[in-house]
Amino acid sequence: MDLEDAHNIIFIERLRAKSTTNEKGCWLIHTSLDKDGYHVASYRGKAVRAHKKMFIILKGKIPDGMVIDHLCRNRNCCNPDHLEAVTSGENSRRGLTGSTNRNKTHCPQGHEFTPENTYKDSKGHRHCNTCRYNVNKKRCDYRLDWQRNNKDKVKSYNTKNYKKHRTEILRQQKRKNKQGDK
Repeated sequence: MDLEDAHNIIFIERLRAKSTTNEKGCWLIHTSLDKDGYHVASYRGKAVRAHKKMFIILKGKIPDGMVIDHLCRNRNCCNPDHLEAVTSGENSRRGLTGSTNRNKTHCPQGHEFTPENTYKDSKGHRHCNTCRYNVNKKRCDYRLDWQRNNKDKVKSYNTKNYKKHRTEILRQQKRKNKQGDK
């Protein structure tokens, strides 16, 4: 047995000694949890997430582009039979991360998510069409109110931009005439 095997055996024995087993067969360790709820253990002087190290020791290297999924949905479980290497997308689909929003039937303002009242953006997120309409209407009303209350600024702006626009049109006409003469 080489040194690496000895470290692996000691790591597994330490985890099993600290863990309790629940009715699902999860090896739960309630000490040293990180902010995400995963157990952090020491392996050769470095802090590692215990479930990942257990997977590597007992099942082999984690393939590139893959993450470890807890089939039991319990983040501090280190039972290798409950761990599987999957893509990040598959892990998200299996998990509960997006289910909260997927299960919503109404927007925060109380409008129902129906096919006619739902807009999906490029990322697939749902938005309420009624709320979008109300926001755009408010924006448009605000702009019109501002224009009514600031007629002198609007006139000055339009005059200045009309002159620029008119100058550009005249230049284009001159270019066309020169090209037509050739």
